[in-house]
Amino acid sequence: MYAHLHPGTRVRLIRMTDLHTDLRPGAEGSVTGWHDVSGLAVDWDSGSKLSVLPDAGDRVEVI
Repeated sequence: MYAHLHPGTRVRLIRMTDLHTDLRPGAEGSVTGWHDVSGLAVDWDSGSKLSVLPDAGDRVEVI
């Protein structure tokens, strides 16, 4: 789903299914890569490096 996004692409969080994160919809960050196992790697502007897991229901949009 997000494998086509290149490092440096800016994204905005739509939904994150991780109950233990402080990331909320609207959070923005920069893509650092794609990993078949761990999903879309993002360096969030908040300092978090939590990956986006599309198979778990996480969603972002390109900004």
